[in-house]
Amino acid sequence: MKQLLLYNLKNEKGKQIEKVCFSLHIGVLHIQPEEYLEQIGALAGFNGFSKKEAPACGAVFDDEMILFGELLPKEIHTVLDALRNARLHVALKAALTKHNIHWNSLQLHKELLDEQKALGD
Repeated sequence: MKQLLLYNLKNEKGKQIEKVCFSLHIGVLHIQPEEYLEQIGALAGFNGFSKKEAPACGAVFDDEMILFGELLPKEIHTVLDALRNARLHVALKAALTKHNIHWNSLQLHKELLDEQKALGD
């Protein structure tokens, strides 16, 4: 399913992102901190993945983050352009891949921070 997984965006900015996505016929799923240890594939509802009801952990993050699920590169660019036009900035963004689909949200967050640091952002 074409969707964005949103982290720490249960606020006005998140509502604006939802409106942008709705206009583009893209679903939105808000991921809660208690789900951070679940595999991303399970959170995104992929076949072959199921939530393990992993225990909540104390290691959460406050950064806003977007994960693009099942969007083609052209569709991701369309969403990014729409978010930019709406002046909605989220620093941490990633596309769901065959590599990160098995990760949990904490692993994805760490990888994005490491990439940001490496790029000197």
